[in-house]
Amino acid sequence: MNQTPEQIAYRAKLWQEFVAKYQAVLVSSPEKFNEYCEKFRERWIAGK
Repeated sequence: MNQTPEQIAYRAKLWQEFVAKYQAVLVSSPEKFNEYCEKFRERWIAGK
């Protein structure tokens, strides 16, 4: 899969955001964790 530098930078930022917030989501709203992951996945796949 070829990615542009912009896509790589976006995904790196997105991953950092996911890692920074996932524990807070698990603690505060464990029932919404799947939704959190689905939204992350959609954004990851879109790459923008």
